[in-house]
Amino acid sequence: AKSLSVLVITFSTFVLVVPFCVLDFSTFLDWLAYDITVSNNQNSVFAGTPGFSQFMFYLGYLLEDFGIVLSFLALCGMIAAFFQNWKKGIVLLSFPLLLLLYLQSYAYHFPRHILSLFGFFAIFAAIGAISLFEFITRVLLSISRSRWPHKTVQTAAFLLMSVIVF
Repeated sequence: AKSLSVLVITFSTFVLVVPFCVLDFSTFLDWLAYDITVSNNQNSVFAGTPGFSQFMFYLGYLLEDFGIVLSFLALCGMIAAFFQNWKKGIVLLSFPLLLLLYLQSYAYHFPRHILSLFGFFAIFAAIGAISLFEFITRVLLSISRSRWPHKTVQTAAFLLMSVIVF
């Protein structure tokens, strides 16, 4: 009875999360067969060798999707997260890093596997943008030695950051 209830709960959860499997069952089966075929085909477009090459594929995919500017800001954000609070930085970076390390052990790479990293990448890019703005503001304030009003320095920092980013 306990095993039956576990199976019912598992099936119900799957149907709830993937209603497509019930709404269009034949297409669901086609896609399932395609995924099985691709996973078993050594000559597939998604085939690769486990290890560092898989890691680089996923990093390249992130770079391609986010572009050089956001990738640079994300890298700045990762570095800044450690300087601001290294414990929170480790917690925030642990899931993306562990997922990439886990995915590099597979012989096949599917871009959909790292979609969950996009949110983390965007968070790091935002942290990087804010940190870069604050850094430029501090540098300009030290250069001006209180000759310019703080608002003027912030505006100049914003304009300088815009030139750097774009």
